[in-house]
Amino acid sequence: MALVLSIGSNFPYRDQLLSLTFGVVAFTIVVQGITLKPLIRLLGIGESSDDDYSRSRMRQVAIASAIAELEGTANKQLISRPVH
Repeated sequence: MALVLSIGSNFPYRDQLLSLTFGVVAFTIVVQGITLKPLIRLLGIGESSDDDYSRSRMRQVAIASAIAELEGTANKQLISRPVH
């Protein structure tokens, strides 16, 4: 699209090229937008593992990381111990 927009205004068939390019871009976005989710499901990729164990494990890792960061900040005396 940018390439066609950069063509000079005196270029022959510029308006037709702009229309054609816009149509191709719009068609591509619409078709890919509509078909992407069914295609991902069909291929079996992107399946989420939102079971309870996975959520609990992710939460545990996040909490451990937050505690470690707080400890490091307190050890560097960037925050006071009462705030910690």
